[in-house]
Amino acid sequence: MDNDELAFEMLNVTKKVPSGDSYMDVLKGVDLIGKKGKILIITGPSGCGKTTLLSVLAGTLHFDGGEVNIFEHSLQNLSDPELTEFRKKNVGFIFQQLHLIGTLNCQKNIAVPLLLNGYTLKEALQKSNEMLHLLGLKERKYMQPSRLSGGEQQKVAIGRALIHNPKLLICDEPTASLDAKSGSKIMEILRKITRSPERCVVVVTHDNRIMEYADCIATMEDGIIVDYQENF
Repeated sequence: MDNDELAFEMLNVTKKVPSGDSYMDVLKGVDLIGKKGKILIITGPSGCGKTTLLSVLAGTLHFDGGEVNIFEHSLQNLSDPELTEFRKKNVGFIFQQLHLIGTLNCQKNIAVPLLLNGYTLKEALQKSNEMLHLLGLKERKYMQPSRLSGGEQQKVAIGRALIHNPKLLICDEPTASLDAKSGSKIMEILRKITRSPERCVVVVTHDNRIMEYADCIATMEDGIIVDYQENF
């Protein structure tokens, strides 16, 4: 494969975690690639290592062996402060539990990552307004998250994840708590923003309804990738 197509690669990645008096192998030599401009869906049974894989890929969890290379950054060579800067500039997160800040309105929730990256409040709110317009939420910008529907809350979470224009967007069960119609709308948004040649979206899910949105599907079992398919 042409390396220019690669957004990331994981090469023989291993990770152990404490388990009682010993350690348990969670990642047992993971090999996985993600391509620029593509949605990669990772599926597999609970406990197979998907969440650990996402944490390693996001740079929030140190791994024991192997290589993780993301858009020309080799995570194994970065110090903790460098990993923090890498995440702030390059990674966006969408969680099953949305972690929206209940005391902030939609506009300010979306603006938070920009403030962490050094933008002024005025600049951050202006960009947040642009994102709200893109997501069809401009009439909701002064509302607290608790006043929104589940689908609208998920859109705010997507806006927050995308506002700093990350190259890697990591989504953990983004449609699990949504009905089929709302889940499809969320995946349509993700598919639209993925078409940037400089972005890769990684989705972990048990939701078979959204598999049609994948460009690539990786199946994980017992700490390794056992199947990888693309070009649907």
